[in-house]
Amino acid sequence: MSTGGSSSGGAGGATSVSMYVVAHPDDELLFMNPDLETDVLAGKTVTTVYVTSGDGGNPAVVVWPGRETSVRTAHAAMAGVADLWTCGATAPYAGKALWKCTLNGRPTVRSIYLRVLDGFVSATATSMGTIDGSNTFTPAELTATLAAIQNETPPGKVGTLDGSLAHGSDHADHIAVGQFMLDVARAQGVSRQLAMYRGYSMAEPNFAAQVPAAEAENLSTTQYTEKLRIVQIYQPGALDPNFDLWCHRFYPLRAVPGGPAPLKSAAGTTQCLQASGTTVGSSVVTATCNGSANQSWTASGTSQLIASGGGCLALNGAAAVIATCSLTAADQKWTLDDDGQLKGTGSTCLTVTGTAVSSATCTADTSAALYKPPTTQHWNF
Repeated sequence: MSTGGSSSGGAGGATSVSMYVVAHPDDELLFMNPDLETDVLAGKTVTTVYVTSGDGGNPAVVVWPGRETSVRTAHAAMAGVADLWTCGATAPYAGKALWKCTLNGRPTVRSIYLRVLDGFVSATATSMGTIDGSNTFTPAELTATLAAIQNETPPGKVGTLDGSLAHGSDHADHIAVGQFMLDVARAQGVSRQLAMYRGYSMAEPNFAAQVPAAEAENLSTTQYTEKLRIVQIYQPGALDPNFDLWCHRFYPLRAVPGGPAPLKSAAGTTQCLQASGTTVGSSVVTATCNGSANQSWTASGTSQLIASGGGCLALNGAAAVIATCSLTAADQKWTLDDDGQLKGTGSTCLTVTGTAVSSATCTADTSAALYKPPTTQHWNF
């Protein structure tokens, strides 16, 4: 997987604006650097959104104010300015007033805190409370709040946590936040850079029975040293050994455009995605690759999979079909990442069963030491 940059953003989001959405204060330092610091040093407008308070789900354990203060200190260090911030309650985002801080010496560096109780972020939750009692969120309200933050200064780049379900165990809040935010980032139907950053699944010996083998250390000495410097500003003193494991590693899953070209399924050595026709409702299946026009697809920057006949991949129930393209239709949101997963909304992926193609829950191939998407959910141009 790449550790370099990603393609430029498009309409609807300025390439000079980035938004990083994480579960806990410190996720961005451990899993999203060096990307985050690179954007800060480039002078971009960088907004980091923290969905949970990182309190362990116990309001009696008052650790969250210190975590918020410590991540701000680390962000000021990345920017190379004094650790002085202006903080206060915001005007409501979709009806929810939030806590927002702006770095005085670099006002383009900002942080926003939703403070949902740790362990309570879920697409099936009836209500998600906050550590400070300021708000409650239903899943729809959380989605609307994240969308309102995004719309305030539309980003050309959105980074969030790994919601792919393809790489082994991770914190449930990481997965849920990744799935919420990927859907929010794509909902406007604009072209922007998208990345999901792997977390504990990179290396987590404490969960040895639940996760695959550790990924290779892939940051250079210079990158590791700087990432570690920032982490130690966040957490002075004795370093958590796992923090050091993550400081050596950086595994983003980046959305990749492609085509027009055949989209090959790893479920068969010569199988390609094929539209049975160009009319609305035509089924989409896999068939032997033959280079025909009905096997040509384009993965667009607007998170659509466009057939050569002009229609888009959509769903009739769970079954894959051709539909009139709509930039805002949720069932037409498909993100091909550089790991081969073609991700739909929520926890779903484009999946092959025989020659039938449908939306199904994303999963992992756990047969090897390093987990990856299974062949039935693996695609490439």
